[in-house]
This record gives sequence, structure tokens and C-alpha cells, in this order.
Amino acid sequence: MQKRIVIILALVVVAVLVVGGVYLSQQKNNKLEPGNQVVDNNQNLVGGDKDEHGCIGSAGYTWCEAKQKCLRVWEEPCADEDALRIYLNDNLSELSPEKEVLGGKFYVTDIKIISPGKARVEYEDGHIALAAEFDYIYQAEQVSISNFILVPLATVSGNDEDIAKLVTEISQGGNTDFVYQGMTLFEWISKVDDDLERINLLGEKYSAKNVSSENFAKLEKYLRDNLQADLYTVADGTLSGLAGYTTDGLACVFKHDFARQKEDENGMIVIDGDGHDIDLSCAKFSLTDSQAVKAKVALEKVFMDKYGKSLGQIVVSLGELQGDYARGGVHFAPFGQPAGGGMVLAYRQDGQWQLAFDGNGSFSCQMLEDLGFPKDFQEGCYGE
Repeated sequence: MQKRIVIILALVVVAVLVVGGVYLSQQKNNKLEPGNQVVDNNQNLVGGDKDEHGCIGSAGYTWCEAKQKCLRVWEEPCADEDALRIYLNDNLSELSPEKEVLGGKFYVTDIKIISPGKARVEYEDGHIALAAEFDYIYQAEQVSISNFILVPLATVSGNDEDIAKLVTEISQGGNTDFVYQGMTLFEWISKVDDDLERINLLGEKYSAKNVSSENFAKLEKYLRDNLQADLYTVADGTLSGLAGYTTDGLACVFKHDFARQKEDENGMIVIDGDGHDIDLSCAKFSLTDSQAVKAKVALEKVFMDKYGKSLGQIVVSLGELQGDYARGGVHFAPFGQPAGGGMVLAYRQDGQWQLAFDGNGSFSCQMLEDLGFPKDFQEGCYGE
């Protein structure tokens, strides 16, 4: 019996050895024979992926063009922005004049280099949001910051959504933050028939201070490439200039001055640095209808005579114009005040525009019918 068991165990061992030998031989052949698929056991390992520069993305490495090598930005910053972001995230609590609230912790939401050695940061703690501009030095992988001063948080918060959208696009195209300043009156020059007319437009104003020459050039290029430059609203000078642009029923004036100027030994004002202060004023206004332009100009002169106002103190905005009849609004300086204007109903007789009604009160339906006003212009009138 024992002899039989020994024989069986010997046969089992031999069978195992034969099967193992066949398997190993087959695996060897699979690796050597062309056309057989060889599995790369490293393809799913961290560090097994490389980009076109040889940087291993899964290990946190990215290509730094400035330093021409692969690096982890949290270990070795690639550019000034990376170095400043790391430093600020660690030191905002001490740098910020205004401190965190409700147990929050400041962190950077956006950072931009304004000019060499000067930057702007936006940051928050989950409860309050702030912005600051500061001077910095970045040398030998070390950052130092001085003159950390709070500035208005860049917002596009005007009343008109179309204007706000356009200013946001211009801001992004020129890498420049514009801050909403409120309502403004600005002048536009338009050609009506064969005459050039100076037109007052009531719109919204946005400003950007101390814009670098690089970003100023980006803004001008974006405006030229994406809006229509006006031939008549334009002025250039040594220290300042302006240009008019139109797009989709909006008219904008881009006005710029050198931020720093000084008086030289001869008493002449000269440029002192390359920063630019920019005002961007935009209003809704269609420049394609010459009759509307002529009616607007004529009615502003009528109001000037009636109320003893100067040209810079009054703006007429026409909502509707049908033949010899106009309906719209009038605004008096100071602009933006609720009581600073009212409704306008006007008609043209013998080639001259006249006022049928202006103000915030009620007007007679019978009066408008007698003057021949279209029915849709009579909305809001009272019967007699």
C-alpha cells in the first residue's frame, strides 16, 4: 500500500514539472515571436506618463518655458505669478490691512503682474473678498513684498447688462481690470449728411489705473480687432488721446493719459514712466439712423433754449422715431439722479422740432390726437 502511494506522488510531481515547463516555454515564445502582444506592466504606474517635453504629469511635473525644464510649481515656481501665489497664500493674513472674519483663512483667487516689480492680487476668506496692489522683488527663489495697499475690487457692476458684458470682454482681451465708476456724460462726433455733429451721450464709465504699456497695447489691439473704429471721434496727443468705437448698438470712447507726468527744467509737462490711466465710457446709441441723430441734436437745442442749459448739461435719448414724431427721455445734470429728467414727446412742424410734453407728470390723449401722434406713442396718456 505504501509503495503504491509513493508511486502516485511521484507521478503527480512529474506531471507538475511537465506542465510548468510547457507554460514557461510558451511565455518565452510569446515574448519573442513577432506579432504577439506584450503587456507593459508599467503603463498604469505613477510616473509612467510623459508629455512632449518628457514631464511626468501624474507625478505633478509640468513644463516651465521660462526655465526650460520640468518642475513642480509648489516646489519650484516657474514664473513670478507662481512664486507670488505661493508666498501670498502663506502670508496674506499678515500682509492684509483688513483681517479674516468668522474663522476664515485668506487665499488667493487671482493674481496679475501689472508691471515689472508691481502686481495686483484678489483674495478672500470665504466671507469677504478684497484686492490689493503691491511692490515685490523675486530673486534667487526668494520673494519680498512691500507697499501692500488695498484697492477697489475690480467689478463690472453697471446698470446696463450689454455694456457690462462688453467691458468684461474688453477687460479679458486686454488683461486689464476695469472698475465701474457710475453714470457719465461724454461727447461723440457723428457725420449727419454732410455735417459733423457733436452729440452728448449718457452712459456708464469704467476706469483702470496705471496700466502697463504691454497691457495697454493689448487693449488697443483687442478694440481694433473686435470693434469698429469711428472716423470722427478721435484725438491724439503727446500725453493723452481718445478713440471712439462702435459695436452692436453701443458707442464707446476709450480715453487714456500717462499716469505719471512731471514738469521739466523748461516748465514743460513730460512723461514720467510708462503707466496709463484709462477711462472707458459706453452708451447705447444707434449711429446708423441719420434722422435719429438729427432729431436728437435738434431737440437738445430746444431744451437748452427752454431751460437755459448748456450743451454739457442735457442729453436727449430717443426711444422711438416715426416720421415727424419722437418719443424718449431727457436727462439733466447732475446725471443719474431720479429727478434729473423726464419723458419727452416731440413733433416736427415746418421743419422745426417742438415739444408736445416733457416731464414726469400726465399728458392728454386728446392733445396727442390733435397733433397727429401715432397711437403707440400715446401710451400712458389720460382721457378727457
